[in-house]
Amino acid sequence: MADSLLKEPHAGSIGFLLSRRRWFLPTRRLRHGRKAHMTKKHILLAPVCVLIFLFCCAGGIAAFQCDNKFISEGSFRDEVLGRCGPPSMSDTWQEERPVGVYIRDNGQLGALRSVLVTIDRWTYNFGPYQFMQTLTFENAKLIKIEQGKYGY
Repeated sequence: MADSLLKEPHAGSIGFLLSRRRWFLPTRRLRHGRKAHMTKKHILLAPVCVLIFLFCCAGGIAAFQCDNKFISEGSFRDEVLGRCGPPSMSDTWQEERPVGVYIRDNGQLGALRSVLVTIDRWTYNFGPYQFMQTLTFENAKLIKIEQGKYGY
């Protein structure tokens, strides 16, 4: 009778199914009935893997697919226009950005000179079953891709 308790459950029982799903158990049985415990290496490795995953996902979208062609940050405006066609909506403006900064006597920041930057924001609407994509260009270079709501 003691031997029947040590044997594996038969294929039709719930115990058999639970014994096959070992991923949720902190220990598992090796051959000859020994248990394998998590080592310090495993305990230290798990948070590192989680941090790497979060770091990779925190940056947001760096690329998207447009008509089976990938568009990524760093692409130029004409390249995007050639691959995806004209955007559904677009907006263009210019900003003046300081280049080189110094501190005045009163503690405020002053600019040595400023540069005019042209910013284009294009929105692609791929229909109601896909997310809209908003692309931001600075001086014709794609610097940011944002995923919006579902299209219309």
